[in-house]
Amino acid sequence: MSKLFVNTIAPNSGDTVTVSGSLTTTGKLTIGDASTDTVAFEAEISSSLIPDVTNTYDLGSSGKKWKDLHV
Repeated sequence: MSKLFVNTIAPNSGDTVTVSGSLTTTGKLTIGDASTDTVAFEAEISSSLIPDVTNTYDLGSSGKKWKDLHV
């Protein structure tokens, strides 16, 4: 397997970088850099969703609530 070492990845044109296949990262992964950024999942989540510390993070807020919860 080849390795690619970079500090920044920028799109060749436009504002989208596309990865096809699988993407594996190690360490910390930050998606977005502002509260106006969004993350959209077009696929199912196939692992647990676990916070890194107890009793710190919320799902939703008083102004933005989840519609339905199926457990």
